[in-house]
Amino acid sequence: MYRSILCTLVAALIHASAARDVFAHYMVQGLDGGTTHAADDVKAALAMGITGFALNVGDASALWALDSISQLFTAASGTDLKFFFSMDLAQDKNAYNFTNLINRYISNANYYTYKNLPFLSTFSAAGTGPEYWPDFLAKLERDVYFVPDFDDGLDYYTNFDDWLGAWGGVVHGIFSWETTWPSTSDTTSNVSTSQDDAIMTSAHKAGKSYMIGLSSLQYKHWSGNHWYRAGEVNLPERMTQILALHTLPEFVEILTWNDAGESHYISELHNEGLTPEILAYANNAGFPHTGWQPLITSFITAFKNGVDASGMRPPSGKAMIGSMWYRTILTSASCSSDSLGKPSGSGAAKDAVNWAIVVNDGVAGVKAQVWSDGELIWKSSLSAGLNYFSTPGMRAGIQYIEVVDGENKILYSAQGAVDVQAEAGSVFCSNVTFCQRYLLSTQFSLQLGGSGPVLLGSTSRLWSLASAKPASVVTLRCRQLGHSYNREPTSRGMQTEEPESQGCVLHPRLRTVPHCSSVEPGSTAIFARPFEVRAVANPGLLEKLDSGMLPPHALDGGSR
Repeated sequence: MYRSILCTLVAALIHASAARDVFAHYMVQGLDGGTTHAADDVKAALAMGITGFALNVGDASALWALDSISQLFTAASGTDLKFFFSMDLAQDKNAYNFTNLINRYISNANYYTYKNLPFLSTFSAAGTGPEYWPDFLAKLERDVYFVPDFDDGLDYYTNFDDWLGAWGGVVHGIFSWETTWPSTSDTTSNVSTSQDDAIMTSAHKAGKSYMIGLSSLQYKHWSGNHWYRAGEVNLPERMTQILALHTLPEFVEILTWNDAGESHYISELHNEGLTPEILAYANNAGFPHTGWQPLITSFITAFKNGVDASGMRPPSGKAMIGSMWYRTILTSASCSSDSLGKPSGSGAAKDAVNWAIVVNDGVAGVKAQVWSDGELIWKSSLSAGLNYFSTPGMRAGIQYIEVVDGENKILYSAQGAVDVQAEAGSVFCSNVTFCQRYLLSTQFSLQLGGSGPVLLGSTSRLWSLASAKPASVVTLRCRQLGHSYNREPTSRGMQTEEPESQGCVLHPRLRTVPHCSSVEPGSTAIFARPFEVRAVANPGLLEKLDSGMLPPHALDGGSR
């Protein structure tokens, strides 16, 4: 009895103290060798603290795939970034077709090893049974540490112990893919780690490791497919749940680094490997997802240190980091212009502005305020660690979040790149595509009478007009997105004439209107997008800004 208890305790201690690694699932696509895209991905992953890429390969003989893999290994040479192959058996059901590719790289210095064995994984079991794999594994030049995604097999989620009894002699670790999101449903439901916890407990008792998935959402609109698996705050909620597990898994796999087709990418996308159909709803310009990267970096550090979500801290000692995200059309949209109609699972979607903010120690008395179409729809206090919420009440128009201090001064803010519409466009119903932005620090920088252009931050306050003489004319030439316009104080304040649907946009508090806005004398003009401004005026005409316009802790240097 005591021997059994001791063995159990020793096994638990081994799992508790094991090194923890975080990977990102990387869809191998055709990378243009004339670009730095492979090197860019390697650099970005290293900056985030990611251990390596799980290289998803669907065609191990395609020249474009082989070239891209070569570029990635070359770019990572001499760095700490590692790779392992994830055979995509949903595309090629014959595992033997991957043998030559695996053998080519299995001893490479940048190939990931665990317990001195090269690591190997899959996407899907493709209907294979335990009897299929021993011969395949024997054809590899080295023994491997095999952690496949075989959760599509019979009994995996319904009777895992029976599944493990059949497969235990084949696999070294267990990887569950489907638990990463709520199931596709027209009813709102939350992600849960309950199945992961039960499966991991059984796996650990059997001496197997466990890899858990982390992701944001699923949305697909191509090749006749149209589905949604709830996003909203799936990413920070999943982080919180993983970090709260009584025993942490050995591995986390981020799903994914660059799968644009299913919308759960976290990186810059490389257009050369994507179809126009996918680029219509997944692209860097309108739907960037890189704002999730600092959140994931904070999670990685917490995961490796074995602390819960309240112990997450911003990277590089910053006061706070975060982002917001939302869909670009309302759930009431008919999607009548979309040949595929509304996506399956769209009933689980919410009209919500979603956000997550990680706050450092020593930052107190700060609040998050969420604005939708110029209306304040949420205000809540922030505490050290991970804070997140799916804010209901999103309406068509500009979406904006700010962090303010006790004096209501804006410390950080983010505004979406795309305004929310009540109805879908003429091509397809991107009902659940997210538009997501960084949380930026504010900065003010403007010297009247200066000779050069000045870049203002994304929520930069201009000046009080209380002392401006009515007859005085001060011309500011703003340039944003290639457009320019003038601002001239008059007896009624500052009149703004903007190019149609372009130009600088007033802070939502001032209820922006499409073409012309006015700010009364004594008001504060706040801009919600970066722009350049050139001022031509006598500095004595306008009252000097008070010191509160430039927070001393504007860490990020303003606009990005």
